[in-house]
Amino acid sequence: MYNDNEKAPGETAFAASCAQESACEKERAELLDLLARFEAGYAKRDWEHANEFARAFFTAKETAVALGTGTGELFVGTDEIASLIESDFRYWGDMRLSFNDAVIRVHERGAWVAVPGAVRYVYDSSERAMANLRRFVEGVLKDEMRAPLNRAALVNWALSLALHAREKDERVQWTPMHLSGVLVKEDGAWKFACMQFSMPGGDFPDERFEYTPAHKADFDKQNERAKSAGWPVPPEAEALLDDFGTGLFAQQGDLREPIGRLFAARGECAALGTESRLFSGYDGIASFFEAYGDCTLALSREHTLARRSGDLLWIVTSGTLTRRMDAAALADRAAKELLCLRECDMNDARALLRAHALCSAVLMEASSGETFTWPVRLSAAASGSGGALRLELAHFSFPFYWIMEDKIAPAER
Repeated sequence: MYNDNEKAPGETAFAASCAQESACEKERAELLDLLARFEAGYAKRDWEHANEFARAFFTAKETAVALGTGTGELFVGTDEIASLIESDFRYWGDMRLSFNDAVIRVHERGAWVAVPGAVRYVYDSSERAMANLRRFVEGVLKDEMRAPLNRAALVNWALSLALHAREKDERVQWTPMHLSGVLVKEDGAWKFACMQFSMPGGDFPDERFEYTPAHKADFDKQNERAKSAGWPVPPEAEALLDDFGTGLFAQQGDLREPIGRLFAARGECAALGTESRLFSGYDGIASFFEAYGDCTLALSREHTLARRSGDLLWIVTSGTLTRRMDAAALADRAAKELLCLRECDMNDARALLRAHALCSAVLMEASSGETFTWPVRLSAAASGSGGALRLELAHFSFPFYWIMEDKIAPAER
């Protein structure tokens, strides 16, 4: 349903056979039914009963955790999760999940799922839309938390997306998203113990601390919520996170050895990347992390939530990813991507829009210096114990901030 035809080496179309081979069909059917009911609830949008919805799909009152798509959207317990659901029902676009592409792995006393989908947004060029865009521009230009050059660059980037001529007055776009979670049975019914929603960014992650202190403030607020929960982190989870950060990032060599040490047996593990693509097996996961060979990851033990649910250990944590890029490196990256446009199957108008948006994004990044500090989130499912603890699922994402037409390639339907 929502397939991406451009696949990196080792990437799957989400129908990972490794998950299907081990999943009990009865339990798998129950989990697919739960996902279908979850989607139906999001379609119905009954925000007045968000509390009942949260209790129906998440474990008991203070034991569940959910991550929304944005920084600061960490919710602990069903009362807080209900506030996320109410907000989604009121303001989010229509969500659809691709059940045929769901990856499900069932254990004796727990399960994890990873399912792709899309969120529907409608854009238009009406007078009302232009008035809203003008207010946005005026608000950015008055934002004294941003450096003056960054304000101008952000306006330029936003207008590069908004003001290109389109064929239709009203356009529907399905933005890719991904949902993952760990589930356990409570009173005989599957419920989420933890869940993460993620959506891909554009040419660069949406939030960067060098843009504005507001992004750092949201990040700190999220971390304080995690700390205030007061959950002790199992020592084996701390060791796993330490190895994850040092073994897979800022590494220029072959990653198959650290991946083999960190992840479950070949074919029984998966990683969700920052573009909401699923990579399975050691080679596929290595192809994702190799892109971050010049980045440093710092995960915070102090702001980690972890708990055993059934025979799975799940982890939700945050941190920062740091990279240095000077203007020459940014320009070189843009030049390479612009040359690739000649190989793309798109008409001249779309190619020009893409080129304009890319150049505007590069100028925006260059306006904020050579150090790039991005907030990141990680939710994971691991099995085993002690030194034998291995990741089965790692959902690694950047926060999603800007809802803009053509910021990213739409999901295929």
